[in-house]
Amino acid sequence: MASLRPTEISRHSKPMRRLYVDVLNYSHKFFDTRNWNLVTASKNVKMFISAARKSGWTLKIFIDAVIESDESLRKWRSRREKEISNGVKNMPQGTSTLIGDLFCSQGVEVAYSVEADNDDTIAAHASADGADILSQDRDFFRYIGATYKVYKFFYFEYGRLILEEYPHIPRGSQVPSVRPIQVPP
Repeated sequence: MASLRPTEISRHSKPMRRLYVDVLNYSHKFFDTRNWNLVTASKNVKMFISAARKSGWTLKIFIDAVIESDESLRKWRSRREKEISNGVKNMPQGTSTLIGDLFCSQGVEVAYSVEADNDDTIAAHASADGADILSQDRDFFRYIGATYKVYKFFYFEYGRLILEEYPHIPRGSQVPSVRPIQVPP
């Protein structure tokens, strides 16, 4: 049986697509909210990465490292107040760092958005790099001139990553409480 040289294999394989993940939207998929077991979280991250690769995706993880905007601060404060009033903390302290480290340890690029809103950072990078986005935020539809697809949910099927796209929302319009803006440079 003749073996294929690497150049022959690459000629016949599809190029990998880029998927930029707003990962904190999915922290509950990696950390079980009842059991913050780091070993289980690591297995979940590895399964996500493996399924993405089998499905033809190259991942880049984005994490919001600061709370700069009034909107972000209100959301953060509201979540913390709810945790206190309910007496339940769903995620471990330092979830952002833990999830970032788990992906980084598997060779996935992790970007922390420290000077701008994470949505702005992801939108700018995805537009510049021809990537698509996995996020539960509808803010990505406010950017005029964006070329990316936005996926809201994911699940696994036969070891592959299945992504569900948002229902059609016109770019830069008809998104309640979100003002249209140009994709940041």
